[in-house]
Amino acid sequence: MDTTYYLATRIQRLLASIIDGLILITITFPLMYFTLTLSSSIIEVFFISLLSYLIFILINYKFLVDDGQTIGKKILKIKIVNLEGEVPSKKHLSIRYFLLFILHKLPLTGMARTIMGILALINILFIFGKDKRCIHDHIAKTIVIKSDD
Repeated sequence: MDTTYYLATRIQRLLASIIDGLILITITFPLMYFTLTLSSSIIEVFFISLLSYLIFILINYKFLVDDGQTIGKKILKIKIVNLEGEVPSKKHLSIRYFLLFILHKLPLTGMARTIMGILALINILFIFGKDKRCIHDHIAKTIVIKSDD
C-alpha cells in the first residue's frame, strides 16, 4: 500500500460507530427479548451480550479481514489499518474488538459499571489527540484512515 494516507475524521468515525451500533442493537434486542426475563441474572445478560457481539463480528468478518472495515466504516469510506498502512492481522483486529467489547458492551452493575464507564469515556476522549486514535487503537497498533473506495 502507498504510505500516504489521510486519517479518518472524528465525524466519520462517530457516524460509522453509530451505524455499527444500530446493527448491533438489531441483533441484541431480539435476542434479549426472546431469551431474557426481568429476573435474568447478570451472567445470562453477559452471555446474550457476548453472543450478540460475536454475531456482529461474524457479519463483519469478511469486511474486517479483507479491507479492515465494518459495514459502518464501509458506508463512511474509512478503514482500520496497522501503523504501516496495511489491513491489520486477525490478532490485532481481535485485540481491538475484544477491548471494545470489554469497555463498551460488557454488562456490569454497580461500581464495576461506573469504573468501566469511566474507562470507556477515557478511551473515546483519546480521539481528540493529534493522531485521532482511541486507546483501543494504541493497544491494537491500528489507525483509522480514509478509504480509497
